[in-house]
Amino acid sequence: MGKLDTKNEGVKQMWILINFLAWACFILLLQSGLSQSIEKQIIKKLIRIRLFYLVVIISQVVIGIRSYSRHPFLTVFEIILTLVIILGTEMIFSRRRTTTVKSYSIWILFLLITLALFIQTVINFF
Repeated sequence: MGKLDTKNEGVKQMWILINFLAWACFILLLQSGLSQSIEKQIIKKLIRIRLFYLVVIISQVVIGIRSYSRHPFLTVFEIILTLVIILGTEMIFSRRRTTTVKSYSIWILFLLITLALFIQTVINFF
């Protein structure tokens, strides 16, 4: 039973690392995409952002399956919050194509991302 626990712990740590790296890439690409002025570059960044938020969703589902028994409310709230962040990202980029984006909406998005990372840390380590 000891080897099984060690193996499961290693798999859990792998998914936690994948999740945090995907969030980091998501944040860097989001910041980079919002600072671009060339339409083609914005579209390329948005495609890459979509790839990383798919990785975030997959890794959160895997982590959530393993952590649901300890933190059921936080796990469900985290997934809902991640979906809100994705919707906010898509809305900001669609508005950016047609009009200017208000700075408060970008700040709200980054605050939601910070909250999501905090909740994910609580789920993973406590």
